[in-house]
Amino acid sequence: MDRTIIYIDDDSDDLLFFGLALEKADPEAVLVNYKNPDQFLSKITELNLDNLLIFLDVNMPIKNGFQVLKEIRQQYNQTELPVIMLSTSDNENTISVAREFGASAYAVKPNDIAELIVLIKKLIEKNWKLSPAEKDRFVYS
Repeated sequence: MDRTIIYIDDDSDDLLFFGLALEKADPEAVLVNYKNPDQFLSKITELNLDNLLIFLDVNMPIKNGFQVLKEIRQQYNQTELPVIMLSTSDNENTISVAREFGASAYAVKPNDIAELIVLIKKLIEKNWKLSPAEKDRFVYS
């Protein structure tokens, strides 16, 4: 069964970088990008939740990732719809907010494509439906 990855990020370069890395990490995966989180949220009820994983950027101008995550969690829990927060920051407060708002994991974006490929592989190979968020393994880098 094909895996669907949704990536929500306002930065075109990050969308491209992520897409290139995902192609190497899992060539069979279907990637759907959203630059505008409201576009994603307007389609959320149409999603096929089977084998779906969302990567969500923290820092976006109009609606930040935490606001989007909060809206997602009003409709779906971690087991139904896993969401991995992505940020260049490893700030403890930011990580705590991600956990509090119901992220499945928090990943620090690497600047190197090879590191991003390894990170994506780790995250997409985990069965998020069986073990949504782990206390001892929440932050990935």
